[in-house]
Amino acid sequence: MNQVVQAEKRDVLVMVEQSREGLSAALADRIGVDRFMRAAVTTLRTTPALRNCTPESVLGGLFLAAQLGLEVGGPLAYAHVVPYGKDAQLIVGVRGFVELFYRAGASDVQAYIVREGDEIHRETVDGRVRVFWRDAD
Repeated sequence: MNQVVQAEKRDVLVMVEQSREGLSAALADRIGVDRFMRAAVTTLRTTPALRNCTPESVLGGLFLAAQLGLEVGGPLAYAHVVPYGKDAQLIVGVRGFVELFYRAGASDVQAYIVREGDEIHRETVDGRVRVFWRDAD
């Protein structure tokens, strides 16, 4: 039985490598395919739970990241492929959203941590967002 589990784990890595050409086409010159593949394989190796996910869901997350031109994992944390039981899902990080906004033509992007109970007010003078946090109890 252990050999079957090991074979399934390898299958995800093998399927990612076999999808190299498709991922390259999806990347559209935003990131080099070699760099993207290294990041993908590193993500799979450093997140063992991903190897227990269905290969299709892992590949789906990687293809979506490639289409968006966002590298998965790594120190910049543009996007993450995250295991949810047997399925993997792409989660775009804050830096990934900021990158996408700039690519779409935004001239200024501001990101804030907003928690439940925080009040958000927009200043009318310069159009910037100002966040007012609630007092800690």
